Amino acid sequence: MEFFILSACDSLGIRKVLGADFPTDEHMEFIESIMKQKDLETALKANSEAAEALEKGIENLVTASEFFVQLKSEMECGSYRGASIRIDMQVSTRVMDDAPDCKLNMQLSTTSWEKKLNMTMATSEKLLAELQNAHRILREEKANELEENNKQL
Repeated sequence: MEFFILSACDSLGIRKVLGADFPTDEHMEFIESIMKQKDLETALKANSEAAEALEKGIENLVTASEFFVQLKSEMECGSYRGASIRIDMQVSTRVMDDAPDCKLNMQLSTTSWEKKLNMTMATSEKLLAELQNAHRILREEKANELEENNKQL
């Protein structure tokens, strides 16, 4: 879980300014309890004090809602990052001195899975990704400013 939390912070562009102790045990318990809920917004409203504590932990650079949306996205993507390919090979040959021919049979099969794409959706996803990237860059700039201000103090 900690890996996904730190990945979400990276994606949001706020990891540089977070303390070395983030996420604390309290943050972890809170995050895990929220992620178990079906409706993030309702769960955050029910635990508003803990949500505020989490926002302080992430230096108020993003809202708890934005953080959990990104965390959920990281967790979903994380399950698709790895893929395995299995190739079954069968080699047959005759066991005779005068028969050097060798036959190699290869069969590649894939597991079928359903995928639905709509060009309109793809376009909106691309625009959303560009917007999130721009948002991340702005957050990184704000985080860099905070970091420079902290160094000057």
